[in-house]
Amino acid sequence: MDNCQLSTINYQLTIIEGVESPRNMQKEKVNEMKEKICALAGLLGGAMASLFGPWTSDLTALTVCMAVDFLSGVAVALLFHKSKKTPTGAYSSACGFAGLCKKAMLLALVAVGHQMDCVLGLDYIRTGLCVAFLLNEIMSIMENAGLMGIPIPAVLKSALDVLQGHKEA
Repeated sequence: MDNCQLSTINYQLTIIEGVESPRNMQKEKVNEMKEKICALAGLLGGAMASLFGPWTSDLTALTVCMAVDFLSGVAVALLFHKSKKTPTGAYSSACGFAGLCKKAMLLALVAVGHQMDCVLGLDYIRTGLCVAFLLNEIMSIMENAGLMGIPIPAVLKSALDVLQGHKEA
């Protein structure tokens, strides 16, 4: 091979190496997507930390109970047709959406409680709100369990009736 042929081969290799293969382009797109997802997760995490303060057991308990309450309410309506939110007891997407809006507002109030703690130099307003809302969620979960046919002890049922204002203490 003479120098002319070698230079032609080198030129062709340079062209081939410079062209992005579909596989490399796909890897780059995946990496770009991963970076965007990580940036979004960081942004959301930072915003939540700013709004709610440190993530503590009271927030964990509240969010878990909110999820259990919502899902058990949906189950009561979809599977048992005993929802107290609709005349027929069946599921209603409007009622489900209203429930989610209430839960969002509840979380907004917890965030406001944290902001009040920050402004006043306190650390118990958010916790107090979390505990109060947590008790409300637990009552709702118990009510949903009763509507599903799960036996609720008489003492708890009586306490639930008193707390809901159906009976006097």
